[in-house]
Amino acid sequence: VRRLLLEVCGREGTPVVLSPPRLADAGRWEGALISSTSRLLLPVDELYVPPDGEPSGEADRVAVFANGPGSLAARLQALVAAEVEAHSTEIGLPAALAT
Repeated sequence: VRRLLLEVCGREGTPVVLSPPRLADAGRWEGALISSTSRLLLPVDELYVPPDGEPSGEADRVAVFANGPGSLAARLQALVAAEVEAHSTEIGLPAALAT
């Protein structure tokens, strides 16, 4: 999924910085994404940083991201999903189960 995201970003002209993000800069981020093989690409709506070992609360929120329709995160999510679908092969049911 990471490779597909990087390919999509390159094709779309979306700049990518391949270095670890700094939490201190989170207030200036345009967005954040989580990628995985099962969920593909998920936009992060809110980022919380609680003290170690503590549950998070409203006071721990350091960033809120606008991920609605038309946002960069929503566009990348759709493009990556389309890329996965374009490279996927449909697996049909065995004939014995298809009836």
